[in-house]
Amino acid sequence: KLFYVLDGHVSKHIVILRNQAELYKSLLYFENDSKRRISMWNRAKLLLSPLLDQLNPQIYAVEHKEIAFELGKIVQEVVNENKRRSNGSTSKKFSKRINECSLEAIKHFSYFLACFDQKMFEDIFEHQEVAIACLYAQFYIANLYGNMVHSNPENQVEYWRKSKSGYEKVVSLRRRILEPDSKSFRQEFEICNEFIPLLTQKINHLHYKKETL
Repeated sequence: KLFYVLDGHVSKHIVILRNQAELYKSLLYFENDSKRRISMWNRAKLLLSPLLDQLNPQIYAVEHKEIAFELGKIVQEVVNENKRRSNGSTSKKFSKRINECSLEAIKHFSYFLACFDQKMFEDIFEHQEVAIACLYAQFYIANLYGNMVHSNPENQVEYWRKSKSGYEKVVSLRRRILEPDSKSFRQEFEICNEFIPLLTQKINHLHYKKETL
């Protein structure tokens, strides 16, 4: 990347950075320590994140979409590593880390979705590969909101509402773009259908608990 600099060698520079990020991901197979794993994910993130500011989104629209989605996945893995480290703890330290990383991942997935103009998104069933990628981005957003924790009941309910709304969007979009018996996105679709009533129950329970205090 020192020779194939961004100015003059854009495509090659992007490929090199993405390959370097993939190398960090490959090294994770040999690493069990959660702190080191988080460090490797963060190194991969630092390689790619500047590209979204450096590349013109009108000229490099495809690269913007791919990198935004990739960054969302990377930061989502940091969320998962922090969840494993927390071992179920809801301490302020771990809650803050998980919430901050979740919001960062949501930002990248939301940007990925925003890269598609509304008309194309309405006709997305004509582009099934893109449609499935959008399904995954929306699914990940819903899941990330569901992972967030707040000591304030109103804020916690808001996270759950956003999670539930995201799962409902996924269910609606999948029904529109895929056949009912399609194997694509089936497991995630079932998870959505399980989580929607569960989140409704949790929201109602927290509302009831708050009203009775």
